[in-house]
Amino acid sequence: MTPEIALVLSILGLAIVFLVSERISMEVVALLVLGCLALTGLVSPTEALSGFSSPAVVTIWAVFILSGGLTRTGVGNIIGRYVLRMAGRREVLIVSVIMLSVGVMSAFMNNVAVAALMLPVVMDISRQTGLAPSRLLMPLAYGSLLGGLTTLIGTPPNILVSDALRDSGLTPFRLFDYTPIGVIIMVAGIAFVALIGRYLLRARDVAKESSTAGHQDLRDQYELQERMFLLRVPSDSLLANKTLVESRLGSVLGLHVLGIIRDGRTELAPDPSSVIQTGDRLLVEGKVERMSELDSWRQLVVEEDSVNMETLMSGDIHMREMSLNAISSLVGKTLNEVGFRNRFG
Repeated sequence: MTPEIALVLSILGLAIVFLVSERISMEVVALLVLGCLALTGLVSPTEALSGFSSPAVVTIWAVFILSGGLTRTGVGNIIGRYVLRMAGRREVLIVSVIMLSVGVMSAFMNNVAVAALMLPVVMDISRQTGLAPSRLLMPLAYGSLLGGLTTLIGTPPNILVSDALRDSGLTPFRLFDYTPIGVIIMVAGIAFVALIGRYLLRARDVAKESSTAGHQDLRDQYELQERMFLLRVPSDSLLANKTLVESRLGSVLGLHVLGIIRDGRTELAPDPSSVIQTGDRLLVEGKVERMSELDSWRQLVVEEDSVNMETLMSGDIHMREMSLNAISSLVGKTLNEVGFRNRFG
């Protein structure tokens, strides 16, 4: 073994260690390998940078840009509605339409981006139809892989092979040269998964289990049961006939009024101008330490030191955890600035 071979294997081994440990991102590892090869003289600086001008690399970049653009257009939601309209609740048709839709998209987009785009859509279809997510997510993955076989830009290896032909002085592949064979493989794969493969997947209805456990998971995660209290306004309270703003419950005691229970009816997210009346019960969120201060203050009576969340979540009241899209117009603004309550209730 020559010193050059040993050096290359050493660099490769370190790269594998960094990739497996995930201490450094993949793109940084790739650039470090490139730099090490150039610094050790294994390749010249010109050779090290020549890849950035390669048609294969530029094409892959373009596909990623196209994938990102389509992801932000909301095309996934459109496809989700199309799948349900075409297939209804029949599992064979749902699996077939999902794989076909994902396969067509993967022919012109990066398959990882397609899978990420369609993941929430497929989960939503799972909840609406009652099918176990595993019976839809596996076909989603296979559909994205099979679709990449149908065009030149469907998967990076196709592009690299075509570029290698060009470098060898041969005629490179064109965009749809892979299509005849790729389509046959994709159709065969869809037929197998829809008719046979789905019986090999788990049938446990995780969707229903997750929907019933969703509220409990959120309550446990944010410790809502331990941070919510029910307070009663006694007849001699100085807070009676004052608005929530005037009561200064938030600024003085650090309590956030989540709802007002009056005459058996609950007003959630009350307006700051809402007037507190004698006998009202206030659903508040705050720290446990504040309860001792309330006992000595005597303007509010702690009626329950632990609110029954099942009662609060009954009826038309539901709990959801949501995340903002990176391009959302709400990013960087307060709830007051966007008029959250007026817009969404």
